Amino acid sequence: MKLSSKILLAILTFFFVVIPATLSLIVQLPSVQTKLSQEVVRVVSNKLNGEISISNIYYALFGRIVIEDVALLDNNRDTLLSSKKVSLSFSPIELTKRHVKIEKVILTDGLINVVHTSDSTINILEVFPKQEEKEIVFNMAITAKKLQLKDFKVNYLNPYGKEPLFPVTGHTMDFRDLHFSDFNLDVRDIRYNDLNGRATVAALSLQEARGFKIENVSFEATLNNFGIMIKKLNYKDSFSNIALDHVYALTDDFSQIENIFEDITLDAQISDRSFFDCKTVQALIPGLEYIDLQILVKGSVFGTIKNLDLDNFKVYSPSKRSMVSFSAHFNGLPVLKETMASIRVNDCYTDFKDIS
Repeated sequence: MKLSSKILLAILTFFFVVIPATLSLIVQLPSVQTKLSQEVVRVVSNKLNGEISISNIYYALFGRIVIEDVALLDNNRDTLLSSKKVSLSFSPIELTKRHVKIEKVILTDGLINVVHTSDSTINILEVFPKQEEKEIVFNMAITAKKLQLKDFKVNYLNPYGKEPLFPVTGHTMDFRDLHFSDFNLDVRDIRYNDLNGRATVAALSLQEARGFKIENVSFEATLNNFGIMIKKLNYKDSFSNIALDHVYALTDDFSQIENIFEDITLDAQISDRSFFDCKTVQALIPGLEYIDLQILVKGSVFGTIKNLDLDNFKVYSPSKRSMVSFSAHFNGLPVLKETMASIRVNDCYTDFKDIS
């Protein structure tokens, strides 16, 4: 009996320790790394209208892979995506159960270049060949404890974009030519199975070249065929700090959407912790740089963009000495010249200190 136990222990040690350790040592050999990198590049590039470049691939014990200097290039050898280092930890055993179980994926010091090659097409999509339209069944479960992007730069160029009505000045962003630095993303507890998914965005931050800075965005998200549900959304930029209890975008069937302004119903609840500074809007819309207004706001939004209701909205001055409570209905958005609005003021008050 003791002999059998020793034999069993020796067999387990051989399969789960000796073989993985030997493979790991073999993969560390420069010649093997070079051959492995070349094979990965060849296989992936053959499926693209472009190519993949990789400097080195390292495989460590217990399902950890490190890829150095990985880049996605178009046919002109312009860089679309790149990362100095990609670290991936996963469970190889779970793959046999049709389950991709990832402990963490960390991409460091990266670059994303998005350029419009036409009014409706971007360069990254052109790299991936068009597939024949057919039903694609993906029944493998995916879970990931952590996905991180660290110190990324993101560039977006749209030479086909329309000229803004007013000159772009100050920290107002030009949505035809955007440049983000210090782009960091931290996503936790990712789960996907049978067209259902959920994830927690623990942190998202970035700095735009003209000075606008998003300090942090966090929320919990759930996705299924009936919509996107976001809870506990907190947004903070250089000027505003906005909290939403929930934001839902719902429909009968996402695959059957024809008009996003009419087929998607919005349901949002803005928390009374929300502080809004008009400088945030100035970063998005040119021509508003002379508006200086800060408010506290709470209320609910419901309906489609085309037929939208604001209910029990309350807007306070920062001192809370002034307040306006109102409800509103908008019909015709997003086309302003076709939009009809009705507003009912429920209550309001102020005092001389706020007026002065």
